[in-house]
Amino acid sequence: MFNPIETIETVGIQSRIEIGDLGLIPAIKKTFGENLTQEQRVEMVVAMDKFRNELERRGINTPKNFETNLTNTSIETVDEFIDLPDLDKQLKNGEGLEGFAHVVLKLVDLDGSIAIDAKPANWVCNDDITFIDFYPPTLNVGGNVEPFIPQAYKRPQELFNFNYIDPRGQITKLLAGARFTYPDRLQDLEDIALACCVGTPYYEYIEEQIANGYPDMNLFYGGDDEKAINRLKQL
Repeated sequence: MFNPIETIETVGIQSRIEIGDLGLIPAIKKTFGENLTQEQRVEMVVAMDKFRNELERRGINTPKNFETNLTNTSIETVDEFIDLPDLDKQLKNGEGLEGFAHVVLKLVDLDGSIAIDAKPANWVCNDDITFIDFYPPTLNVGGNVEPFIPQAYKRPQELFNFNYIDPRGQITKLLAGARFTYPDRLQDLEDIALACCVGTPYYEYIEEQIANGYPDMNLFYGGDDEKAINRLKQL
């Protein structure tokens, strides 16, 4: 049985995160999905298992999942707790450039084969990289992010497809967010991203977006969904 020791502040869509142990094993419990219908929660639970398996199949480490429980009001997971700072914390503390390079190289290697929210807070980077966030699960089903549940995403599916599946969207989303989160490190992160993308078909797009201040990400997150979708049709 999970023994909670500490409740940590949530900054994403999880409603509660607790650190504790499962016997003698450090563990983390996450609770989410309270705004979904029970049918949607069932769909999410099924997709989460497929998502974990797909990540592992593509060579991405994941923490061990001990429990996934579906209640009448939420989804609860208990996973192995990796007691290391995530990449977001590393970058904020003046570290993490090597880990960031590993993430970008992995996105290049995957080449859009899976759907993934590659933001720094979702990775723990040590000798290798481990993906640590599985809600909402994102599956690449024929070029679309599935399951697509409006309460979980709150934006048009076309925009998520670009930012979660297309390497151009994955990488420019990383960099555009870094402008605000790690402004003093942006130049280094941009240089690393471009170096990792040399020889790929999306190098030119990323270089252009960097040079012009990320106009596509500004548009895609600007609230004018119709204009954003029209821009996507040009890419």
